[in-house]
Amino acid sequence: MALRLVYTRHALEKFGEGRIALDWIERTLSDPDLTEPDPTQPGAVRAFKAIEERDSCVLRVVYIDESEDRRSSPCFSTEGEDDEDDL
Repeated sequence: MALRLVYTRHALEKFGEGRIALDWIERTLSDPDLTEPDPTQPGAVRAFKAIEERDSCVLRVVYIDESEDRRSSPCFSTEGEDDEDDL
């Protein structure tokens, strides 16, 4: 069974601003260029993907899998570490 994607407040704000497209997050989670454990949040994973539509800027999506849900919080890594929510 596929996990249901749940977005953080931060993610919903970025969608509303038009800065991050839902499709980019889905592509990053389904086919990341790189993944690594998030050093600041136990159990969280960082997924990275170059987004061609943004001149190959790298999108970082931090996620945690919880039973049937995958909570995620995206940001472009070039925007800085302080541009994301805790999950």
